[in-house]
Amino acid sequence: MTASTPSRSTIRLLVLGTLSGLGLGLAAFLITDPAQAQTAPPEVVIEVRNFTYDPLNVDIVEGTTVRWINRDSVGHTATERASPRTFDVSLSPGVSGTVTFVTPGRYRYFCSPHEFNMPIGVINVFADPNIWRGSLYIPSLSK
Repeated sequence: MTASTPSRSTIRLLVLGTLSGLGLGLAAFLITDPAQAQTAPPEVVIEVRNFTYDPLNVDIVEGTTVRWINRDSVGHTATERASPRTFDVSLSPGVSGTVTFVTPGRYRYFCSPHEFNMPIGVINVFADPNIWRGSLYIPSLSK
């Protein structure tokens, strides 16, 4: 079996197509200024269903908004365990509520009316997105 060699015109078209694609990509990069881009603050959704929070544990960076949505047919809450409480979200059936986390730390929360029937949720808030890696916190070596 012999392989056919592409013609010069085919090679020229491939090279021109590649260069023009790179040029368009470079042009888009130069025109788009990320500092001027308007982006919505990040949001994480936690659903309450079957008497549990889903997901149960969440890792976020400061400035992230957490939205709880109650999918159960009974009312629930997302109530911080610490005292004094920084949040206590009441969730009627089908209703959602939000909290924006601006202070790094670990926030444990529970459902006030079902404290003994539901698991405790945890939200870990990290200050620096450069040292946050999903569910793994890697301390900065520069500190």
